[in-house]
Amino acid sequence: MLQKTHQSAKILLTILNDILDFSKIEAGKLSLEPHWFRGRDLVRPLADLFAPLAQKKGLRLKLAIHLDSQREFYADAGRVRQVLMNLLSNAIKFTSTGEVVLTIEQQASSTDQTRLYFSIADTGMGLTAEQQSRLFQPFSQADSSITRKHGGTGLGLVISQRLVKVLGGEGIHLESALDQGAVFSFSLPCRVRKATAEETPLSPALSSSLVEKPRFTGKILLVEDNEINQLVAQTQLEKLGLVVVLASDGQQALTEFKQQPFDLVLMDIQMPVMDGYQATQAIRQINPDIPIVALTAAAMVEDKNKALAVGMNDHLAKPLDASALISCLAQYLQ
Repeated sequence: MLQKTHQSAKILLTILNDILDFSKIEAGKLSLEPHWFRGRDLVRPLADLFAPLAQKKGLRLKLAIHLDSQREFYADAGRVRQVLMNLLSNAIKFTSTGEVVLTIEQQASSTDQTRLYFSIADTGMGLTAEQQSRLFQPFSQADSSITRKHGGTGLGLVISQRLVKVLGGEGIHLESALDQGAVFSFSLPCRVRKATAEETPLSPALSSSLVEKPRFTGKILLVEDNEINQLVAQTQLEKLGLVVVLASDGQQALTEFKQQPFDLVLMDIQMPVMDGYQATQAIRQINPDIPIVALTAAAMVEDKNKALAVGMNDHLAKPLDASALISCLAQYLQ
């Protein structure tokens, strides 16, 4: 029952975020947050999220990542990952047998500029020319029966198409035929530089059966007043190799912070005794550099901005998504 409730909440949050993103794109108010990242940072969360889904359906998920491990790329990795998540989700959803292959490679490159090419190929049902013509229309599906069988708002692909253009690409290209699978592809311009530290390169072709869960080191202060949310988050964090100390309100968090060192604070916002905003400001008086990430069900842009304004470093939406959590941890921890 708990798992079904959690899954339902995730679905509702996804729909809400899709509608918000679509509205912001339509209004021209979608803001990008570019930063330096490596190929592994982009791929690991995707592998962790989609490998189990593919395995459950008996599909092979292959990651063909042809990126120089000695290079870092500058773009909004979160938005790029959002596009890839939409495309991978659809590929797995509409493929009953065979495989799904994600390919990422560099195209023509100069000293400080390059283009990254992405493709998602599947062996699924494919689409007719008529279905393809409706595919990128808002609130539209290739086949109305698909909505009943698989669910969805019909916004994922149109948002992805427009995100690619906002990111500087020309859009998503589709090659498909009925019963012959589909290939969605796009390319994006970005800056490139030599990596600041060594990195073990990814295998050129990594099957889902060989995907490793990322492992982190460090101690996390998890501040959350809801016992169920505590259990879900603590389980996820400990599976990733982290030591977790729980606090049920901001005052207890402050007490724990004074007594022992932490590498990261995950901070709920609405709590009794002392809320997350007050606790963050108090912790900042003790340690101005500790990463503090907001945990909140509030999905509006102004909620994120308020969290950043009081001194938090980042923002994670609840219910906690494993991919987003891993991406966040990769940014702040070893």
